[in-house]
Amino acid sequence: MQARRRTRRILGFALGCAGIGVSVPALADYWFHVPDASQLKYIVDSDSKVYLRNLNQFDSTVLGCCYNYSIDLTTAQGQAIWATLLAKIETQQGIWIFIGSQTAPSYVYVGDL
Repeated sequence: MQARRRTRRILGFALGCAGIGVSVPALADYWFHVPDASQLKYIVDSDSKVYLRNLNQFDSTVLGCCYNYSIDLTTAQGQAIWATLLAKIETQQGIWIFIGSQTAPSYVYVGDL
């Protein structure tokens, strides 16, 4: 039931944004919840990316360690995502993780649904 509501909210948001000309990531991408963001493991690499290392501990359908899911810190959007994630880590709050693919290395977004 909760997954259905989440899907409706995502679709409603995407359709609303599309109606006003705002681009949104493809809906084929994948969301899952991390109940305590402080349990996330990450590295910041010399290529200005943050790699989340243990997402498979929170959802077994996503790829495991090490350089599969990244946040690009060279963009304003990436910096905002990283700041949001750090705030959730510091306060040990839950967060929704959005990845581009469950089966191939991809990008990461975060949010609250």
